[in-house]
Amino acid sequence: MMRIIFTLLIAACGAYLLYQAGVYINFIMARRPDGLESLISDFPFLLRFAGAFLLFLGALEGLARKRWLARVLITFGTLCFLLLTGAIIAVGGDVSLWLDEAIWSGVLLVLTAGIYKFR
Repeated sequence: MMRIIFTLLIAACGAYLLYQAGVYINFIMARRPDGLESLISDFPFLLRFAGAFLLFLGALEGLARKRWLARVLITFGTLCFLLLTGAIIAVGGDVSLWLDEAIWSGVLLVLTAGIYKFR
C-alpha cells in the first residue's frame, strides 16, 4: 500500500514537472523564431524534461506492477534532477536558478527511497 502511495506521489510530481516543461516549450516556441533549435541546445531544459518524463513513465510502470522497470526509470529520473542541480551549482549559478531544482531533488530523493524501502 505504501509503495502505491509513493508511486502516486511520484506520478503527480512527474506530471507537474512535465506541465512546467510544456509551459516553457510554448513560451520559447512563441517568442523565438528558432524555437526548436533553442530548446535542443538548452541542456538544463533537456535534463529537466528527460527527468520529468522518466519519473512519470516510471510511476505509470509502477502502477502497472512492473516494479523493476519502474525503479530503474524513477531512479534515472531522480538522477537527472540531481545532476541538473549539481551542474548549476558547479558552474556558479545564482541561488535563484538552482533552488527549485534542489527542492525537487530532495523531494524526489525521499520518494525514490520510499519506492525501494517498501517493496
